[in-house]
Amino acid sequence: VEAGAIDARLKLDRCATPLQAKIERAIARGHGTVAVSCGAPTPWRLFVPVRAVNDVAALVLTRNVQPGEVLTAEDLAVAQRSSASLPYDYLTERAQAVGLTMRRTQPAGAVVTAAAVEAPEVVRRGELVTLTSGSGPITVKSEGVALEPARLHQRIKVRSASGRVIEGTAEGPGQVR
Repeated sequence: VEAGAIDARLKLDRCATPLQAKIERAIARGHGTVAVSCGAPTPWRLFVPVRAVNDVAALVLTRNVQPGEVLTAEDLAVAQRSSASLPYDYLTERAQAVGLTMRRTQPAGAVVTAAAVEAPEVVRRGELVTLTSGSGPITVKSEGVALEPARLHQRIKVRSASGRVIEGTAEGPGQVR
């Protein structure tokens, strides 16, 4: 763990008692904040950014991938990487990425991030979809036409058989709730 830079312009009185340190913001993804304080003769408190470097499990690609490719378990591996070099939104388990589509070209060994993948498109514009509404044991199903494409769990507008435009959530291929 190492402390970040402290502003050299600060003019704090020398502390007559031992300094107190307390984790103010937990160290997550290698970064955190420690509150350092002095009780006497003049009380003061300073927030110091800290960086922790350790090896953590991160999801990486086992081969080069292109945009639009759907990831399989064979395309992914868990490897140890330095926490200081990892992007904020890195994934840690295969289950988080299997079945998702790559958004951009990535080389083998690249760390998989949430921004680099997206849910597959399950409804296409103009496609006939099944609309499901209700909760508990009572559900109502009807047909409609998708007015826009949608990815899994994305909001979508659909024209119902009665001609009304309604909004729902894409739940699977041709399924809107």
